[in-house]
Amino acid sequence: LVTTAGINVRGVEPTFDYEREWDHPMWGDPTYRTLPRDLRQDQVQTGHLHINNDDIDADVNICLPVHRMLELEAEGVIGRLADRNYSFMGYQPDTTEWRERYAPECAVRMREDGVDGVILTPV
Repeated sequence: LVTTAGINVRGVEPTFDYEREWDHPMWGDPTYRTLPRDLRQDQVQTGHLHINNDDIDADVNICLPVHRMLELEAEGVIGRLADRNYSFMGYQPDTTEWRERYAPECAVRMREDGVDGVILTPV
């Protein structure tokens, strides 16, 4: 699973650079965060400056259907959800750094994890 909701696991990885975005509104943090398959709602940290985070704060499945995918896995509908899922910041006025560094880096990690397909949940 890949979302553009700009979420992270509270206390595990840093938040996206919201301060720089406030100071430079035409900049978007091109980095990504790793989200585990056993992500709990109370671990989800939001803060994307260009969306309303209230619904995600209430139910992460709105932007990253991790719990729905685990249900499908348990029912045998899908093979297996990856151990690592990813979050990017969807607001990217300049995609150069994202395109040249972070997206390829994330793709390599997915290949290393044996990912066969990606579900992208744009926000």
